[in-house]
This record gives sequence, C-alpha cells and structure tokens, in this order.
Amino acid sequence: MKLTKRKGFNFFRSYYDVYNELENPEDKIAFINALLDRQFLGVKPTNLKGMAKFAYISQTNSIDSQVKGYEDKTGIKLTPCLGGIKGASDGGSTPPAEQVQEKGEVQEKVKEKGQEKVKKLLLSEIDISDVEDGLKHYFEIAVAFQKLFIKNLEEKKSPTKNQASAKFSAYVDPIRLMFENDEVTIEQMQSVFKYLNSPQGEFWKANILSTKKLREKFPQLVIKSKENNNGNRSNNNQRTDAQLKRDASDAVDQLLGSK
Repeated sequence: MKLTKRKGFNFFRSYYDVYNELENPEDKIAFINALLDRQFLGVKPTNLKGMAKFAYISQTNSIDSQVKGYEDKTGIKLTPCLGGIKGASDGGSTPPAEQVQEKGEVQEKVKEKGQEKVKKLLLSEIDISDVEDGLKHYFEIAVAFQKLFIKNLEEKKSPTKNQASAKFSAYVDPIRLMFENDEVTIEQMQSVFKYLNSPQGEFWKANILSTKKLREKFPQLVIKSKENNNGNRSNNNQRTDAQLKRDASDAVDQLLGSK
C-alpha cells in the first residue's frame, strides 16, 4: 500500500476530457495511475508511452501547479520526484521555449485525434459543439438533407436504415466538396432542397438518397429546380414580393433544420 498524507485534490475537467480522448483502455489506466501517483506521492512518471504520455504532458502544468500549491500551503513535501518526462515544467534539460512548443504539439495531436473520432461517428450521435468550426455549416446542411431523405422514404413506406446510420464523413464530405471544389452556391443548394421537398421532385426523391448521389446529380437538379421555379412563377403572377421573400426565408430555415 502506498502511503500519503494528502487527502485529496481537485480533479479538473481537462483531466477527464483528455482521459476520454484515449481510446486504448491500457492508455487510460496508465494516464490515471500517473496522475494519481503525481498528486498523492509527488512521483513523476518515467515509463509512459504513446498517447498516454501525450495526454499526461498536455496536463503537466496543471498537475505540477496543484502539487506545488499543496506543498506550499501545508509545508508537507510529497515523496521526492523520481525521474521525469522530458519537457515537464520543472526538472529535465529541455529549455522552456521547447517545453511550450512540445505541449502545444501534444494538445494539437489530442485535438486532431478527437476530430478523427468525430468523423467516424453517426450523424445522429454528434452534437454540433463537437464539430470543428470550419465544418459546422457543412454539418448542418448534411443533417438537413439526411432528414429530408428519411422523410421522402417514409412517405413511400421504404426502409430508412442506410440514411439513419449515415456517418459524418460519408455525408459531410460531399457537401464540403460541393462548395469548395464544385463552386456550388448556397442559393443553388436551397433551390435543390426545396425541389426535392416538393411534389414536382417526385422522380428524384427515389434516386437522391445520399449526399454523395446529391453531388453526382447536382447539375441536373439545379436545372430541374429552375424549371420548377419558372413554372411556379408563371402560374402565380399574382403573388406579391412579400410572399416570395417569405418563401425564400422558409426555404433557408428548412435547409438548416430550423423548422
């Protein structure tokens, strides 16, 4: 049994977040053991490897500050530190500037690993707060189309398993590529969405059941949606500008899932 006079310490949220980023159970255990030994015994880990080591280094400043705060406040010196991890905030031979750089690199790796994990999840399992800023808009549009595909299938009493189990990368990447590579505009996207949600788009509803297929057929869909819009205008010459603006606003809200 390891003896310690310390009764407890504040378990920061950042410790929990980093712990959850570790996918390997052995890495999780190694990280927690190292954290507890440092907090209660003052012992710095010397045998951490891989992601467990990265996780610990990313929290070194917080851990060491807590240990120092306890020792300064109580006057109790925890068991002398044994060894240390290269780049830790005290001890070792790595210059401070390199320590800061190494910690930044570690935090970036943890962040990247988290994003990689998100991309493997189902759309339904992801909260928008988990999505990196540059992809949030594409994610919202992908979810809006996923719901539209499911609705169109349910109206035909057809299975929706494939659409309901769509993963982030499979649905968001085609949307992103449409904007970034194909130079699709948000107005075109709104027009096609509205068309696929109308009786006039009945034929295409059975054929466009993923964002990959949406991208493939998008040029034809833009043409069809324009023909549909032109037809509607000729049949509704009495409609006011205010009514047209309301329709456009509703289409935007529907695309982004606001309604």
